[in-house]
Amino acid sequence: MDKVYDIIKKRRSFSLLEAWGFFLNFALVYIVLTLSLYISKKLELQPNQKLTTAQWNIIFFGSLPLVAFTYLREMYVTRKKERQIKERKLIYDCIGGAIEQLIEIKSQKSHPLDVKIHYITELLKYMEKVVILVLGEYGINAGEICTNLMIKKENPLRLDLMYFGTFMSGRKKIILPVNTDALVPGAPEAYFYRKIMYINNTMSGNFRKFFDENKPYRCIISIPLLDAEEHPFAILNIDSDIPDQFDGKEFIDQKIIPAINPLVLLIKLEKELILDTKNRNGEK
Repeated sequence: MDKVYDIIKKRRSFSLLEAWGFFLNFALVYIVLTLSLYISKKLELQPNQKLTTAQWNIIFFGSLPLVAFTYLREMYVTRKKERQIKERKLIYDCIGGAIEQLIEIKSQKSHPLDVKIHYITELLKYMEKVVILVLGEYGINAGEICTNLMIKKENPLRLDLMYFGTFMSGRKKIILPVNTDALVPGAPEAYFYRKIMYINNTMSGNFRKFFDENKPYRCIISIPLLDAEEHPFAILNIDSDIPDQFDGKEFIDQKIIPAINPLVLLIKLEKELILDTKNRNGEK
């Protein structure tokens, strides 16, 4: 209850601050306009002639729109910055939560392998939250955001989807061949070219023939995870049910990737865990 009272007090004091700011802005502009008009008219007036009531009204009411526009613009910029700071704090909290889980798991070596695998799933869920927060920070309404992790396997060379973040309807574990003669867009291309690939709309252009229109995802980011020798060992996919959800390659490179990069690095730290999982299942 005390916390609620503190929030109310903060909001009230903030409102009073806004009111004083508007008053001071109005007073400043009013004084400047009055002096300017008075000086200009003074040069035109005859001795002992005064400003008329209409002229004073022009000064008074003419200053209101200017002050209102200036002040509202300042308030918009200020509140936008405050919202961005708040949303970035949430991003940092998500990353902090993931790191805290990692420390807990690493500190208890007796944990079974399944618990560690569960950690990877939770890490992918954190990544979904961060992506949604980044989109919201820039005024983009997030659709159904889903992450998954595909692991490289050989004989034949392929990518197996082994982990989901939030498991959503219409998605299932699949296997994608890495055929260098006919690469499938998305994860196989990201693996082959060792760079981030973006499919903005699975139902447009040449992409349509590779994707099922009944599937919920409409755009996909595929990020290769490279080992110390710069060889990809897994592909991280982030998809949405909204076409062009991620606002183009430039937005992905400048906004989304820097935000999720700490979580990507945490996943890369689990390379040995992924290999252990494969060995346990008798896979190569």
